[in-house]
Amino acid sequence: MKNLNSHIRLGLLILLTVSISFALFGLQYRFNNKYQFRTSQPITGVLMLDQQDLRDHPVRYLIQQWEFYPGILLTPDDFNRKTPDTYRQYVAIGQYSGLNGGNPFLPFHGSATYRLTLSLPEQTQPYALELPEIYSSYRLYINDRLALEMGNPDPASYDPEIRNSIVTFDGSGTVQILLTVTDQSGIYSGLTYPPVFGFSNNVLSLYYIQNMLHLAIFILAFLGTALSFYMNVRSKQRRGLLFALLCICFMGYTSHSLLHTILATTVNPWYPLEILCFYTMLFLVILLQNSILSVSRKIALLSGVISGIVTVLILILILMITCFHVRAGELLSVLASLLKYGTAFYLLSMAIFTSIKAKHCPRTLVITLIFAVSLLADRLMPLYEPIIGGWFVEVGGTILVFGLAVVLWKDLAYAYNFCLSFEQSQQQLKYQIAVQAEHYRQLSRQIAASRQASHDLRHHMRTLRSLAEKNQLDEIRKYLDTYEPTISSSEIQTYSANSAADAVVSYYASTAKENSISFDALVRLPPSLDFPTDELCALLGNLLENAVEACIRQETGKRFIYLRGQISDQKLGIILDNSYDGNIRYSEDHFYSSKRSGSGIGIRSVRSIVERHHGLISFEPKDMVFQVSLMIPLACNNAGC
Repeated sequence: MKNLNSHIRLGLLILLTVSISFALFGLQYRFNNKYQFRTSQPITGVLMLDQQDLRDHPVRYLIQQWEFYPGILLTPDDFNRKTPDTYRQYVAIGQYSGLNGGNPFLPFHGSATYRLTLSLPEQTQPYALELPEIYSSYRLYINDRLALEMGNPDPASYDPEIRNSIVTFDGSGTVQILLTVTDQSGIYSGLTYPPVFGFSNNVLSLYYIQNMLHLAIFILAFLGTALSFYMNVRSKQRRGLLFALLCICFMGYTSHSLLHTILATTVNPWYPLEILCFYTMLFLVILLQNSILSVSRKIALLSGVISGIVTVLILILILMITCFHVRAGELLSVLASLLKYGTAFYLLSMAIFTSIKAKHCPRTLVITLIFAVSLLADRLMPLYEPIIGGWFVEVGGTILVFGLAVVLWKDLAYAYNFCLSFEQSQQQLKYQIAVQAEHYRQLSRQIAASRQASHDLRHHMRTLRSLAEKNQLDEIRKYLDTYEPTISSSEIQTYSANSAADAVVSYYASTAKENSISFDALVRLPPSLDFPTDELCALLGNLLENAVEACIRQETGKRFIYLRGQISDQKLGIILDNSYDGNIRYSEDHFYSSKRSGSGIGIRSVRSIVERHHGLISFEPKDMVFQVSLMIPLACNNAGC
């Protein structure tokens, strides 16, 4: 019954996510689509606008029925006399991807002329014409004036150059827009995206808003990349590296519009690089989802190899398309569709298949579904160009990147904290080993001294026995005056019945003695204590280490350390007083290290242990004396408690 309810909830989640995603992309297609923007359009190459039209729609997209002259570059002079006696047709922008106007008998690449006549109000007003990426060199004439030139469209001296541009002009009455284009190097050719026309202030505002959105996404993706690389270095997580590469590809894919706004670029290598970033992004998404959902090694390897091979083939076709544009273009379209559909299906199926077992099932499933739906929407709703924002895949990719960021950064943060904890544990273990080793050396020295004293005592006893047998009392007195056994100053001294605590205290007692620091300690703890030994050593070690360092920095006055510890009413209490030089940095109960920037690690460790056991601790800097007192409740049943 429990499994049935889980499957029902999973099915509802999938249905709801897919439905909402398709609905949102459908709304975007309807209301954020240049091709769905309901304004008057040109008819047979002429767009007639009055003042009311411009007030109702100060920005419009020039899509329908441009005059199109394939295979020839015309100038305004060619139209001033009469309409040129050459082949002409009317095309919609985005209807064809080449300069052949859909005619398979004409070359895909080459030259062409676009012409549109605007009939504007007689009152002269400032207008703007935004030209998106045009492949891949052109001249723009407004009336008889050359308004803009990108690259060199003359076939004999062809020089490609691509850039998003805006041309402003004062217009009235009849205005002729003439665009002569040449392309010999791209997948697309000519005027592919609809130009934007309207009042200059409105066009410029829309232009800046679009670029600000692209810039914001780019900055966020860049920050995600930097953070992922940092977390990968710190936590040694493969997912962090994959996500960083995914962010880089996402930036490469989504930043082309921003790049073409800032710089004029050529087709190669920028356009192939943009396409490569997109399909590599699909490849990395598959690898990343395999890692997050712990997909079986065989399936992960198979999916990675297939998507990797298709990605490489797509890149090869992009590089070959200028030589074999017809067949390479057809094959590229097929492979691109297969990869998009295949990626969407794989992401969806794996998310559903592993949803019950996956640690991040709901979040990963939702963001994967949204991205998969964006890939399907890109195929099912092809006649789309956003007014503001990005394409379907860009929107889905943005949700995917930042959704995975939430999932992965929690994992990476956990791994990072684990690594820090592990490093601290390792340091603590090394410290404990060092303390035990020093305690062992002290015991070894004392044992060796005791053995030597025992050995020498036998000789002394024999000598005294011999003198006593001879009744030589005066000689015995002289011998005793010469040698009178005394307790060695290096006699073994214990500070606690608890061996671990005694080892730590003895270690710092020795360190204090080496630095001429008066040391007095008594830690009344039973041999067996219901408290983690490593944490007890960390408490005493960090407190004594800070105390010794404070005394060493003290240049004047008596240097001392006074430690007391005991168990009373099932509570562990420790008080430590030490002298110091009177200089201390603290703010709101946070004490800052004198060795490095930031708060002291030792104090943070002590505070963390005390708080973890629901205890109390106070730090009181007094007149040249620093006192630490703490109390930790114990669940102790030992005889000494």
